[in-house]
Amino acid sequence: MYSNDATAATLEKPEVHNFDPVVNHYALKWQITESIVMGSPVQALCGEDFQAEGGGGEGSVSDAEGVVCPLCADVYSSLGASK
Repeated sequence: MYSNDATAATLEKPEVHNFDPVVNHYALKWQITESIVMGSPVQALCGEDFQAEGGGGEGSVSDAEGVVCPLCADVYSSLGASK
């Protein structure tokens, strides 16, 4: 919205809130590494394609953000894998 004051015309940016949670997927480690290095997409255990981002690892900020994809979690647990 623009100010009607001729001496101080300012543009006010409305606040935008994005409440969509970050969804973290499970994928093969080598595919995630390749995605980070080469920029290629990764297919998660649930079948969704995504672009992996660097900076991960145990205890990283990304571990605390978002939720784990429930379908990936189901497939992961059915493989007998443990965290």
